[in-house]
Amino acid sequence: EEAEKRNREYSKFQHDIDNHLLVVSGLIGEGNYEKAQEYLDRLHIRCQSLAGRKLASTGREVLDILLNEKAGYALRSNIRVSCRVRIPEDFGFDDMDLSIIFANILDNAIHECIVGEFDNKEISLFTKNYGRFLIIESANTWTPRTMEEGTGLTNIRNVAAKYQGMAEISNTDEKFRISILLRSPEGQS
Repeated sequence: EEAEKRNREYSKFQHDIDNHLLVVSGLIGEGNYEKAQEYLDRLHIRCQSLAGRKLASTGREVLDILLNEKAGYALRSNIRVSCRVRIPEDFGFDDMDLSIIFANILDNAIHECIVGEFDNKEISLFTKNYGRFLIIESANTWTPRTMEEGTGLTNIRNVAAKYQGMAEISNTDEKFRISILLRSPEGQS
């Protein structure tokens, strides 16, 4: 469904490329270089997201598809995305469990960036591993407020508990942060 949507968006973009170039040319002709650069930057982000640029190469095919689709949607929504996720091959995490964690993180982060009134919308997502432990960390722009934990965060906490781990959140400095610790199952290391 996401791929079909991306293809439709690409066709629409291709149809309008001459008009985009006309706008940039006009801005340069008027000497409005800052606005032209801003327009080109947005056009570049749009091109990258529509071309299906791989932002994630995690070592897990299912997770790569999920992360690249979600990151592509974020880029099309003018959200800057930084993604450095790698799951060691010998870590025995179930792909469905990883999908629950990463999909909920990104869905919540993208939603917050879209509805928030920010100049710089951004999401970062990365992993580190130490011995048998995987740490997943994410931060996104957000509007500070009192927050109630929803179903997505509950699902993340349940998956973390399944792998003898935990999830912590903090929301300071106009950033929402989540850190998740998972322990690779016995027999895997």
